[in-house]
Amino acid sequence: MPLIYGEGRKKALIRLKKEAQETQNPPSVLSKDIRTVSLFATSENRPFKTFTSSFNDAPVDLLPIHFMERERELGLVRNAHQASEENAPARCAIWGIPGVGKTQLAIRYSKIFLEDATVSAVFWMSCTNVEKLHQGFSKLLNLIDHPDQFKPEQNARVVAARRWLEQPEVSGILRWLLVLDNVDISTIDFLRENLPRQGKHGRILITTRTEAVAHVVCKASGRLQLFLELEPPAVENAITFFLKSVGVSENSMSSVSRHQVTDLMKFLGCLPFAIEHAASFMTQSSQTIDSFTRLYRGNEKSHILNWRSLFSAYEAKSVSGMFTSHLHDLRRSNPEVLGLLNILVFWDPDGIEFETIKTGALSLHSLFEPTQEPSESEQNRHWTQWFARSLMRILYFGFAFNNKTPATDASNLKPGKTALPSTEQGSLIKLVSSEVQLQSALQQLQMLSFIKRRSAHEGGAYCMHDLTQTLVQVALESEGTYLQWFRCSVRIVCGAFRQIEDPALPESWSRYEGLISHILSLIKYSELVDPKNVDLLTARTAIAAYWCNRGRYYEAREAYQQLLRIGSNVLHDADIETQWKLGLAEVNWHLGKLDESILLYDEVRQIRESRLGADHPDTLHAVEKLALVYRSQARFAEARSMLERVLESRKTSLGPDHLDTIQAIEYLAMTINEYAEAENAEAYAEAESLHKQALAHREAQLGVDHLDTLWTADSLATNYRAQGRHLEAVEIYERVLEGRKLQLGEDHPQTIWTLANIASAYTSLGRWNEAEVMWKQAIVYNEQRRGHNHSQTLFAVEGLADVYHQQSRFDEAINLYNRALRGNEESLGNGHPSVMRKMHKLANLYRDQNDYIKSIALFERLLERRKTRLGSGHPDMLRTYHDAATLYTLMGKYIEAEQCYRLELAGSIEELGGLHPETKKRELNLATFLRDQAEAAEGGAQGAVANEEVTSAQQSLNDRQE
Repeated sequence: MPLIYGEGRKKALIRLKKEAQETQNPPSVLSKDIRTVSLFATSENRPFKTFTSSFNDAPVDLLPIHFMERERELGLVRNAHQASEENAPARCAIWGIPGVGKTQLAIRYSKIFLEDATVSAVFWMSCTNVEKLHQGFSKLLNLIDHPDQFKPEQNARVVAARRWLEQPEVSGILRWLLVLDNVDISTIDFLRENLPRQGKHGRILITTRTEAVAHVVCKASGRLQLFLELEPPAVENAITFFLKSVGVSENSMSSVSRHQVTDLMKFLGCLPFAIEHAASFMTQSSQTIDSFTRLYRGNEKSHILNWRSLFSAYEAKSVSGMFTSHLHDLRRSNPEVLGLLNILVFWDPDGIEFETIKTGALSLHSLFEPTQEPSESEQNRHWTQWFARSLMRILYFGFAFNNKTPATDASNLKPGKTALPSTEQGSLIKLVSSEVQLQSALQQLQMLSFIKRRSAHEGGAYCMHDLTQTLVQVALESEGTYLQWFRCSVRIVCGAFRQIEDPALPESWSRYEGLISHILSLIKYSELVDPKNVDLLTARTAIAAYWCNRGRYYEAREAYQQLLRIGSNVLHDADIETQWKLGLAEVNWHLGKLDESILLYDEVRQIRESRLGADHPDTLHAVEKLALVYRSQARFAEARSMLERVLESRKTSLGPDHLDTIQAIEYLAMTINEYAEAENAEAYAEAESLHKQALAHREAQLGVDHLDTLWTADSLATNYRAQGRHLEAVEIYERVLEGRKLQLGEDHPQTIWTLANIASAYTSLGRWNEAEVMWKQAIVYNEQRRGHNHSQTLFAVEGLADVYHQQSRFDEAINLYNRALRGNEESLGNGHPSVMRKMHKLANLYRDQNDYIKSIALFERLLERRKTRLGSGHPDMLRTYHDAATLYTLMGKYIEAEQCYRLELAGSIEELGGLHPETKKRELNLATFLRDQAEAAEGGAQGAVANEEVTSAQQSLNDRQE
């Protein structure tokens, strides 16, 4: 055997041994037509083998029998591989969390790639580390029977493989696909250096866990090629895949079983690997769907997640195994990063903000300070003081509760161990206290697929898959550190929450929105593991304040009911329970549940009166709130008396300029405005004066755009509208509406209140088209926020009916009046002024529609109701007499008409006196009616007498007006 120059004796012997072995080996099975070559040729002059058929190196046996449909993603990859216009292999990367099916998609695509008639080859390389990549390139040389496959130097084999990929036609292969599976950050530099850089024959498909890696490996030849996220399939597709895997027909399932499977798919996050794992467990253990879902919901969940499927073709044999190696690596190399992950797994997985972690991090210092843990009474006192300060700043309360099943069972925890080791404490504090280190830690968690960062247009927050969250919690549970990390998590979120000073301020609301979902997630877990957590109770109260300020009253009502069920025994403070009852009473009032509200307010009033005294500020607050509910029930005399007492007491104790005193003035003015006696000009003037007094004080102390100032301005405009000064009212309303839209939003209850008030003024001004649009908006918003039968919703329905009545759209108006009437009768009772007002309007509409039978039937019912509830001189009673008299006249029932006119006049004399202008008008109406009847009946002398009576009544009215 001749030596090669510079080869040396050792290398020559190795080459001789290899060539001798080649003489004993049969041709490669991959070659269908191989040219005859010299058995003793060197690698430098040995020709390449030529292939005449395609081959696939992908692990096609890993494909399940029932493949998850991914036609959209397969099409995107195919299009990306066909889009290359340069002399370089087209690349495409697929990224996604473990178990989502990236590898299966790549295998499926490799089969599609070989459907082309052209001689093609598919090469598959695992890229979890550089060593496996070297093995992959060596395997490629073996598959094509490359002359350099036996070269001892790894780099030489890699270069040979890359050069062949750039010119594969020497082997007769015209197309190739290189699949780089599970590319890791540690292999990026190797791939940058050794992937083929030229040649249109090739296509490269990459799978990786993270977007950042996908972005890097898709940059080639000065441009960025396609990389796409593979997301979990839809629930319906996941259900179909699961049922096929366990051999169950969808048609044979009951609705209960289908619901169970749906819940199971959601818990598994619709991840194909987890679904296949669950199906395998069911099949091997002969479980039914019902028994299997019971295991998942119970204490066996962690055991199922840890169960190893011995027949699985995947590297990870269990669901928990998808992350086990990464968790172990983190614990060994970066325990503080693992600590951050342990904190985040208790948060809402869909909106993890960097600022929340950074802002709440300071609270960890106090948690880990080596001081004696405060006693339970000290913790309660701290919470009570914070709660009391909050209540002084806010008006409304609320809270929503999530009944989602916690991930763990308290019986599996170790309650005796409540603190983390000092080393873990110190490293964690150091990490979260440094913005740079915190960013780096989050980036590392991204690289390991524990979290993902959303794009900028999606908000840029981090998110975590539900199953990832569960698997890490299961690991904490098995280690016995679940409770410790849960409390760290609570401390950070609540620490950030406490930085928001006042939930009543609209500028705070965006920050609340970003934190509430995390608080609710923590509450869900706390029920079993830490139900008396003081930080969470504090946060729940703050959330209640926020929700009620946003007008989310149903959530608020549920919240206070939940808190009252917890009871004051948790904090051993009876005052707290009283505050919760006060909050629930407030919410019930907003929702129109007036009787329930009165019971709670009166209970609180009695408790405070006995403990604090009748004139204590807290007692007066309860009295004031009770008066407002009485006003809503049309118990105006009681409400006015109570508010006058509150006002006098506050003037004495706080002074006339104190904001609480001004609030009492405002409430009293609103009550006078709605009071039946406000039909006379003196009462309107009194209410107007009080409104203006309150408005001047609030503008001076709070500013013209403060929400309280806008509320007073709205009330003043309502007073103007009641006096018929509609243009002045509209001018104020429009200013208030703009201010509330800007600060509260278009759908806030206060904004809708003003919108309805403007619509009412527009209706009175005859601007019916504008009013119609506004009434419809008010109906929609009130239905969404308060319900279809809430008093404010029905007020808007009534207003829209008024517009249709004015436009002679009688049928539409009748339907709306009837809806409003039925709703108010159910909630307020037959005798409420709002019910009788709608009956009156409906009776007038039937009259205008010439349906006198229905009209008079309503008037007669209305007269009976008002007689029993109102005095004979009440303005509503006088209007009913007048309109009934007009209808009787149209019907030709003159005796009944005269009787109504006389009752109207008698009531006016009793209420206002015989010389009042309104009485004189009614006297003229009666005289005119009698004259008309006399002229129609006989004429002559009786007609002349009637004319003299009319003339006398007219002269008397003129004299009174002058």
